[in-house]
Amino acid sequence: MKQLEMSNLLQKLSNLGLETLGYLSSKFSQDFITTMEGLCTTLLELKGEATSVAIAEEILALYARAEPEQKKEFFHFLHEQLGSNEEKILAAIEVYQQAPSEAAAQDLARACEATRRELLHMLNTAPGGTQALIDMREELQQLMRDDPAFAILDSELLNLFQSWFNRGFLKLRSIDWNTPALILEKLIQYESVHEIQGWPDLRRRLATDRGCFGFFHPAMPDVPLIFVEAALTRGISTNITELLQQETPDEQDER
Repeated sequence: MKQLEMSNLLQKLSNLGLETLGYLSSKFSQDFITTMEGLCTTLLELKGEATSVAIAEEILALYARAEPEQKKEFFHFLHEQLGSNEEKILAAIEVYQQAPSEAAAQDLARACEATRRELLHMLNTAPGGTQALIDMREELQQLMRDDPAFAILDSELLNLFQSWFNRGFLKLRSIDWNTPALILEKLIQYESVHEIQGWPDLRRRLATDRGCFGFFHPAMPDVPLIFVEAALTRGISTNITELLQQETPDEQDER
Protein backbone atom coordinates (compact mmCIF):
# COMPACT_ATOMS: atom_id res chain seq x y z
CA MET A 1 0.00 0.00 0.00
CA LYS A 2 1.38 3.42 -0.87
CA GLN A 3 2.21 5.67 2.07
CA LEU A 4 -0.40 8.23 0.98
CA GLU A 5 -3.14 5.59 0.82
CA MET A 6 -2.25 4.32 4.28
CA SER A 7 -2.23 7.87 5.63
CA ASN A 8 -5.67 8.53 4.13
CA LEU A 9 -7.14 5.45 5.79
CA LEU A 10 -5.56 6.24 9.14
CA GLN A 11 -6.91 9.79 8.88
CA LYS A 12 -10.41 8.44 8.23
CA LEU A 13 -10.20 6.22 11.27
CA SER A 14 -8.62 8.95 13.39
CA ASN A 15 -11.48 11.30 12.51
CA LEU A 16 -13.88 8.68 13.85
CA GLY A 17 -12.10 8.76 17.21
CA LEU A 18 -11.04 5.09 17.10
CA GLU A 19 -8.63 3.45 19.50
CA THR A 20 -7.45 0.80 17.06
CA LEU A 21 -4.97 2.73 14.90
CA GLY A 22 -1.90 1.02 16.33
CA TYR A 23 -3.51 -2.39 15.90
CA LEU A 24 -4.40 -1.64 12.29
CA SER A 25 -1.01 -0.15 11.44
CA SER A 26 0.70 -3.41 12.36
CA LYS A 27 -1.36 -5.20 9.69
CA PHE A 28 -0.47 -2.94 6.77
CA SER A 29 2.17 -3.88 4.21
CA GLN A 30 3.47 -2.69 0.87
CA ASP A 31 2.32 -6.02 -0.62
CA PHE A 32 -1.23 -5.91 -2.02
CA ILE A 33 -2.49 -9.32 -0.96
CA THR A 34 -0.91 -9.11 2.51
CA THR A 35 -2.55 -5.73 2.99
CA MET A 36 -5.92 -7.04 1.81
CA GLU A 37 -5.68 -10.09 4.06
CA GLY A 38 -4.86 -7.86 7.02
CA LEU A 39 -7.72 -5.47 6.31
CA CYS A 40 -10.24 -8.30 5.79
CA THR A 41 -9.14 -10.03 8.99
CA THR A 42 -9.41 -6.75 10.87
CA LEU A 43 -12.86 -6.09 9.43
CA LEU A 44 -14.06 -9.48 10.66
CA GLU A 45 -12.58 -8.93 14.13
CA LEU A 46 -13.66 -5.36 14.89
CA LYS A 47 -17.21 -4.65 16.01
CA GLY A 48 -17.55 -0.86 15.75
CA GLU A 49 -19.92 0.08 12.93
CA ALA A 50 -18.05 3.26 11.98
CA THR A 51 -14.78 1.35 11.96
CA SER A 52 -16.23 -1.42 9.81
CA VAL A 53 -17.62 0.96 7.19
CA ALA A 54 -14.30 2.82 6.87
CA ILE A 55 -12.29 -0.38 6.46
CA ALA A 56 -14.85 -1.94 4.08
CA GLU A 57 -14.65 1.19 1.92
CA GLU A 58 -10.85 0.96 1.84
CA ILE A 59 -10.90 -2.74 0.88
CA LEU A 60 -13.22 -2.04 -2.05
CA ALA A 61 -11.13 0.96 -3.12
CA LEU A 62 -7.92 -1.11 -3.10
CA TYR A 63 -9.63 -3.88 -5.05
CA ALA A 64 -10.89 -1.42 -7.67
CA ARG A 65 -7.35 -0.13 -8.26
CA ALA A 66 -5.75 -3.59 -8.30
CA GLU A 67 -4.27 -5.29 -11.35
CA PRO A 68 -6.03 -8.40 -12.77
CA GLU A 69 -3.48 -10.78 -11.22
CA GLN A 70 -3.85 -9.09 -7.85
CA LYS A 71 -7.63 -9.47 -8.03
CA LYS A 72 -7.15 -13.15 -8.79
CA GLU A 73 -4.96 -13.45 -5.69
CA PHE A 74 -7.71 -11.82 -3.65
CA PHE A 75 -10.29 -14.31 -4.93
CA HIS A 76 -7.95 -17.18 -4.01
CA PHE A 77 -7.68 -15.71 -0.51
CA LEU A 78 -11.47 -15.58 -0.18
CA HIS A 79 -11.85 -19.12 -1.51
CA GLU A 80 -9.02 -20.85 0.33
CA GLN A 81 -8.74 -19.01 3.65
CA LEU A 82 -12.24 -17.74 4.39
CA GLY A 83 -14.25 -20.89 3.80
CA SER A 84 -16.26 -22.96 6.28
CA ASN A 85 -14.68 -24.15 9.53
CA GLU A 86 -14.69 -27.95 9.43
CA GLU A 87 -14.21 -28.30 13.20
CA LYS A 88 -17.22 -26.08 13.92
CA ILE A 89 -19.33 -28.04 11.43
CA LEU A 90 -18.42 -31.42 12.96
CA ALA A 91 -19.05 -30.10 16.47
CA ALA A 92 -22.46 -28.74 15.44
CA ILE A 93 -23.34 -32.04 13.77
CA GLU A 94 -22.47 -33.93 16.95
CA VAL A 95 -24.63 -31.61 19.06
CA TYR A 96 -27.55 -32.04 16.68
CA GLN A 97 -27.21 -35.83 16.59
CA GLN A 98 -27.17 -36.01 20.38
CA ALA A 99 -30.15 -33.70 20.86
CA PRO A 100 -32.01 -32.83 17.62
CA SER A 101 -33.87 -29.52 17.85
CA GLU A 102 -34.67 -26.43 15.80
CA ALA A 103 -32.06 -24.47 17.74
CA ALA A 104 -29.41 -27.11 17.08
CA ALA A 105 -30.35 -27.14 13.38
CA GLN A 106 -29.93 -23.36 13.22
CA ASP A 107 -26.55 -23.61 14.94
CA LEU A 108 -25.52 -26.22 12.36
CA ALA A 109 -26.65 -23.99 9.49
CA ARG A 110 -24.63 -21.09 10.90
CA ALA A 111 -21.59 -23.32 11.34
CA CYS A 112 -21.77 -24.31 7.66
CA GLU A 113 -21.63 -20.71 6.47
CA ALA A 114 -18.27 -19.68 5.07
CA THR A 115 -16.47 -16.84 6.84
CA ARG A 116 -16.30 -14.95 3.54
CA ARG A 117 -20.10 -14.64 3.58
CA GLU A 118 -19.89 -12.43 6.67
CA LEU A 119 -17.09 -10.46 5.01
CA LEU A 120 -19.22 -9.86 1.91
CA HIS A 121 -22.09 -8.66 4.09
CA MET A 122 -19.75 -6.19 5.77
CA LEU A 123 -18.30 -4.98 2.46
CA ASN A 124 -21.85 -4.25 1.34
CA THR A 125 -22.16 -1.63 4.12
CA ALA A 126 -19.57 0.61 2.44
CA PRO A 127 -20.84 3.48 0.27
CA GLY A 128 -21.41 2.00 -3.19
CA GLY A 129 -20.73 -1.45 -1.77
CA THR A 130 -23.55 -3.21 -3.60
CA GLN A 131 -22.44 -1.98 -7.02
CA ALA A 132 -18.81 -2.80 -6.18
CA LEU A 133 -19.73 -6.40 -5.32
CA ILE A 134 -21.74 -6.73 -8.54
CA ASP A 135 -18.70 -5.54 -10.50
CA MET A 136 -16.54 -7.95 -8.50
CA ARG A 137 -18.75 -10.88 -9.46
CA GLU A 138 -18.56 -9.89 -13.13
CA GLU A 139 -14.76 -10.09 -12.97
CA LEU A 140 -14.94 -13.33 -11.00
CA GLN A 141 -17.06 -14.96 -13.70
CA GLN A 142 -14.39 -14.19 -16.29
CA LEU A 143 -11.79 -15.96 -14.14
CA MET A 144 -14.05 -18.99 -13.67
CA ARG A 145 -13.34 -20.04 -17.25
CA ASP A 146 -9.78 -20.93 -16.22
CA ASP A 147 -10.40 -21.75 -12.56
CA PRO A 148 -13.69 -23.63 -11.92
CA ALA A 149 -12.98 -23.58 -8.16
CA PHE A 150 -14.21 -19.99 -8.11
CA ALA A 151 -17.72 -21.30 -8.89
CA ILE A 152 -18.31 -21.72 -5.14
CA LEU A 153 -17.59 -18.05 -4.49
CA ASP A 154 -19.73 -17.07 -7.46
CA SER A 155 -22.63 -19.13 -6.09
CA GLU A 156 -22.36 -17.44 -2.70
CA LEU A 157 -22.42 -13.99 -4.28
CA LEU A 158 -25.44 -14.99 -6.34
CA ASN A 159 -27.28 -16.18 -3.21
CA LEU A 160 -26.56 -12.88 -1.49
CA PHE A 161 -27.78 -10.87 -4.47
CA GLN A 162 -30.96 -12.94 -4.64
CA SER A 163 -31.75 -12.01 -1.04
CA TRP A 164 -30.68 -8.36 -1.37
CA PHE A 165 -32.61 -7.84 -4.62
CA ASN A 166 -35.82 -9.42 -3.44
CA ARG A 167 -38.75 -7.98 -5.39
CA GLY A 168 -40.11 -6.46 -2.19
CA PHE A 169 -37.12 -4.10 -2.04
CA LEU A 170 -37.53 -2.83 -5.61
CA LYS A 171 -39.32 0.45 -6.34
CA LEU A 172 -41.20 1.07 -9.60
CA ARG A 173 -40.54 4.53 -11.05
CA SER A 174 -41.63 6.25 -14.23
CA ILE A 175 -38.83 7.34 -16.58
CA ASP A 176 -39.28 10.28 -18.96
CA TRP A 177 -37.20 12.91 -20.74
CA ASN A 178 -36.92 14.89 -17.48
CA THR A 179 -35.32 11.96 -15.64
CA PRO A 180 -31.66 12.63 -14.66
CA ALA A 181 -29.24 12.07 -17.53
CA LEU A 182 -27.29 9.49 -15.52
CA ILE A 183 -30.32 7.18 -15.57
CA LEU A 184 -31.15 7.93 -19.22
CA GLU A 185 -27.60 6.98 -20.19
CA LYS A 186 -28.15 3.62 -18.51
CA LEU A 187 -31.20 3.00 -20.75
CA ILE A 188 -29.06 3.56 -23.84
CA GLN A 189 -26.34 1.33 -22.42
CA TYR A 190 -28.57 -1.53 -21.21
CA GLU A 191 -31.11 -1.84 -24.05
CA SER A 192 -29.84 -4.81 -26.04
CA VAL A 193 -32.96 -6.18 -27.76
CA HIS A 194 -33.88 -3.03 -29.71
CA GLU A 195 -30.78 -0.89 -29.34
CA ILE A 196 -31.26 2.82 -28.74
CA GLN A 197 -29.39 4.76 -31.41
CA GLY A 198 -28.31 7.75 -29.36
CA TRP A 199 -30.16 10.59 -27.65
CA PRO A 200 -32.59 11.50 -30.48
CA ASP A 201 -33.80 7.89 -30.60
CA LEU A 202 -34.15 7.82 -26.80
CA ARG A 203 -36.17 11.04 -26.84
CA ARG A 204 -38.50 9.50 -29.42
CA ARG A 205 -39.05 6.49 -27.15
CA LEU A 206 -39.88 8.76 -24.23
CA ALA A 207 -42.40 10.90 -26.14
CA THR A 208 -45.88 11.69 -24.81
CA ASP A 209 -47.43 8.66 -26.52
CA ARG A 210 -44.80 6.35 -25.04
CA GLY A 211 -44.09 5.14 -21.54
CA CYS A 212 -41.03 3.79 -19.77
CA PHE A 213 -40.93 2.29 -16.28
CA GLY A 214 -38.02 0.94 -14.28
CA PHE A 215 -37.42 -1.01 -11.08
CA PHE A 216 -34.80 0.52 -8.78
CA HIS A 217 -33.08 -0.74 -5.63
CA PRO A 218 -32.50 1.67 -2.69
CA ALA A 219 -28.78 0.82 -2.68
CA MET A 220 -28.50 1.68 -6.40
CA PRO A 221 -30.99 4.53 -6.97
CA ASP A 222 -29.46 5.58 -10.30
CA VAL A 223 -29.47 2.14 -11.92
CA PRO A 224 -32.65 0.78 -13.56
CA LEU A 225 -32.31 -2.94 -12.78
CA ILE A 226 -35.34 -3.79 -14.93
CA PHE A 227 -37.12 -1.48 -17.34
CA VAL A 228 -39.94 -1.80 -19.82
CA GLU A 229 -40.96 0.45 -22.71
CA ALA A 230 -44.56 0.86 -23.87
CA ALA A 231 -46.27 2.74 -26.70
CA LEU A 232 -49.89 3.85 -27.08
CA THR A 233 -51.20 2.79 -30.50
CA ARG A 234 -54.46 2.59 -32.41
CA GLY A 235 -54.89 -1.17 -32.47
CA ILE A 236 -52.34 -3.91 -32.00
CA SER A 237 -49.00 -3.20 -33.62
CA THR A 238 -47.57 -5.98 -35.81
CA ASN A 239 -44.20 -4.43 -36.60
CA ILE A 240 -41.91 -3.29 -33.80
CA THR A 241 -39.45 -1.65 -36.21
CA GLU A 242 -42.12 0.62 -37.68
CA LEU A 243 -43.35 1.43 -34.18
CA LEU A 244 -39.87 2.51 -33.11
CA GLN A 245 -39.34 4.62 -36.22
CA GLN A 246 -42.75 6.25 -36.63
CA GLU A 247 -43.15 9.95 -35.95
CA THR A 248 -44.36 10.81 -32.47
CA PRO A 249 -46.91 13.53 -31.56
CA ASP A 250 -44.04 15.62 -30.16
CA GLU A 251 -42.21 15.48 -33.49
CA GLN A 252 -45.41 16.34 -35.36
CA ASP A 253 -45.88 19.43 -33.18
CA GLU A 254 -42.33 20.56 -33.93
CA ARG A 255 -42.93 20.49 -37.72
